[in-house]
Formats: sequence, C-alpha cells, structure tokens
Amino acid sequence: MSALWRYICPGGRMTEMKTLTAAQIRQIMTTYKTLGILGKKGSGKSVVIASCADALPEVIVFDMLGVYNPEAQYKTAVIPKSRYYENPTAFINKFDNSKLKKHVINFSAVKPSELIAEADKICEFILNHAKKTTGKLYVLVDEVADIAPERGKISDNFHFLVKNGRNYGIFVIMASQRPQGVDKSVLELCDGYLLSGQNGNRTIEEIVKITNSEDRRHTETILRELPERTFLFVHENENEPYKIPTYKNAFKQH
Repeated sequence: MSALWRYICPGGRMTEMKTLTAAQIRQIMTTYKTLGILGKKGSGKSVVIASCADALPEVIVFDMLGVYNPEAQYKTAVIPKSRYYENPTAFINKFDNSKLKKHVINFSAVKPSELIAEADKICEFILNHAKKTTGKLYVLVDEVADIAPERGKISDNFHFLVKNGRNYGIFVIMASQRPQGVDKSVLELCDGYLLSGQNGNRTIEEIVKITNSEDRRHTETILRELPERTFLFVHENENEPYKIPTYKNAFKQH
C-alpha cells in the first residue's frame, strides 16, 4: 500500500484533496528550509527520507540506524546512485563532491558515547563545504534523537545547521521515531512537519504541541484517524489542502 503525505493547512479537513505532480512536490521540498518527519517505527519515515534523497540534487544522509546500507537485508530505503561511507571518518577522508551528489554516512557503528562528537565533526565539515560552494545542499538525518536528545548534550554544530544553515544554502530534513526524546529547541525550528498517526495518544499530544498547530484538538483527531503509512503535513502558510504520493520514485515522475 502506497504511503501518502496528507498536505493540509492548520484546521484543514481530511476530504478529497488534489494530488500534486512530482514537480510540485519537489518545489515544496525546496521551499521549506527545515522539515521534521515524526512517527513510530514502521510508519514509512525511512522510505520518505530515501525518496527525498533520490529526488533532490545534492544530499548528505546521516544513517543512524544502518537502514540505507546497500548490503542491508531489506533494501526499500536504499538510495540509488549514492556512495555509502562505512563511518563518519571515511566520509571526511573520501568525500568528493565533483563526482557524486548523493552521500550516505553510516553512524550505526559509532559508539553511543561518541555520537555527538562525530556529528559535530561532520556538521562542521558540511558547513565549511557549503561556504565554498553555491547551490543547495540537503542534510537528511534519520534518527535525529541520537544527536539532539531531549536530555543530555546535543550536537551544537547540528543545532547551528538547523538554525542558520539556510544562510549557507543548507536545508535540513530530520526524522524521528522518538519525537518526545528529541531536543525541543531543535524540533521547534522546523518550518513544517510530516506527522504519522501511528503513535499513542500521549505522543500525539506532545507532537501537536511542538508543531504549534492553530487547532490542536482538530489536528490530534486527524492523527488518530490516519491510516497506516500516511502522514499529515502541518505548517503555517498553506491555504489549500493536497495529498502527496510517497511511494518509491514518486518524487521523480513527471
């Protein structure tokens, strides 16, 4: 069953919605500088991240769980024409922007005690790279709670990218299956949110608080009624509802 993003304005209704073309989807992805994808395990977050990476021009993916590894057992999230780096150090040593535009960094083998430091190094490297180039660079992080936890030290350089990266042409898309475990100062910087309904009532309430939805009760009701592998897009500026297909390669069709 294809996953969908339900793309609505705050207070919108889950009725028949116009389906956007792939070109319009890409325009949305390039309009919002920071997006948060929140939903429990199995909701389709990684497939959405992979679809974004496949469609966007230049991306660097933080693979915190090892799901984008081309050698993984399940290949639904493998990103075509990408280079997979076995660890953050390999990325810094082998990065060659002139040949490839899709880069995936494996963080799954990094010790938990070293994750923040490694993320800081990569974010500093990305920022320095962006300062020397023109164009847009998309940083995709799947599972952001690992480098921006609600409790404990977060990656200061990642926080800087989320807050100020747009000044250097850096866009951030972050995903989490543990939104209540992500530092609120990071999540609140998102311009828009893709919300899965596959969450408990308490988690849904916390998610809606983070998004600053104008009609919290209505948004909570919609999330509880969403079918599997469906996302609700909540943000502030849109005035017309849409639905967006997110099956594999949907973003690349014309």
